[in-house]
Amino acid sequence: MKFSFNLAGFCWAVSFGTLATLASISLEKAGFSRFEIGLHSSAYYFSIALGSIFMTRLIKSMGNFTIILGLFGASVSVVFFAFCSSSMGYLFLRLLNGFSAAMALVPLETLVYQNAESSEKAKIFGVFELCLSAGVGIGASLSPILESFQAGFGYILLGFFPIIGIISLVGLSEKIANAENLLLISLGEIKEMYPYFCTAFTQGFLEGGLISYLGIMILGMGYASEQVSLVFGSMFAGVIFSMLFITRLADVVGHKKVLLFTHILSLCSLIFLGFVSSLVFLVSFVFLVGFTCGGQYAVALASISMQIETKKQPSANSMYLTLNCVGSVAGPILIGLMAGDGFFRSIFVLGAIPIFLLLLVWTITFCCHKEHNKENNPTGV
Repeated sequence: MKFSFNLAGFCWAVSFGTLATLASISLEKAGFSRFEIGLHSSAYYFSIALGSIFMTRLIKSMGNFTIILGLFGASVSVVFFAFCSSSMGYLFLRLLNGFSAAMALVPLETLVYQNAESSEKAKIFGVFELCLSAGVGIGASLSPILESFQAGFGYILLGFFPIIGIISLVGLSEKIANAENLLLISLGEIKEMYPYFCTAFTQGFLEGGLISYLGIMILGMGYASEQVSLVFGSMFAGVIFSMLFITRLADVVGHKKVLLFTHILSLCSLIFLGFVSSLVFLVSFVFLVGFTCGGQYAVALASISMQIETKKQPSANSMYLTLNCVGSVAGPILIGLMAGDGFFRSIFVLGAIPIFLLLLVWTITFCCHKEHNKENNPTGV
């Protein structure tokens, strides 16, 4: 059934990639300003975050049927976008699409974890996230081509992919463990696992910021659209390699060690990118950023799931997804407000700030914990 989970996630991601790409184009053609287009995009992430808050209750009452409704809502919201013509209609469909995403992803991620072997949690999550990335890439790349043949064709054809995901889950025997007795994760538990939950925010912050402004920055440096595609392609390639190797490495040497290493390496890569203008260096280090950050979502989420009791897994997954979406909203907004032409306002440096703060807190906590242990056990016995 692991294949069914991955296929369902892939089909959802195709519809997401389609709407994420075509919605902005459709709104611009309809005469919306860039600010209004940005608000509609933010509404999507806001709806995911809002939906994640209610997922524990929905799963508790509906179980696996939550996934079916989520996939159906994702399909309907994309297909109907082709026939929409009003601002409120567009906004409603984006909100529905975001809420449906939470309904599909949270229980799917819970099932993926619960049915993975204990020795390969991060690897299984990595494969699932790789399927999501592939689906987003296919939806984003094919939808404009389909739209060029016939208006609305991309929405309709690719919007039906989640229905395939629903069909793949017919006869699903695996159930979310203790679905009827689910509990909410406590604030204290979130604080104890802050490196993992903060990773959700830093990863979303960087992802949202780079996707929004990287292309504009490359063009502003004097490069052509072909070079923009090359840079984005290198980042996506880094994410793919990360899903294949970083997640497997985490299961072997330890999740926390790999997470710490990838944060340090991504921080160094981002700072270095603030200094360079050569296309070779841009491509190489953007690949490295994708490689180090791509697997962090899967590794951190697997780490949380391993430390939380089964009854609280959907709640923990919901909180993780919420923080990731908050980062995806905050990244474009804050970077857009602060970014400028100079190095000290580079998008790479600004994207590195949350990572730096996380590593700083992580270091201080480690030193304080070490000092506390020394005071309580001065002999080392």
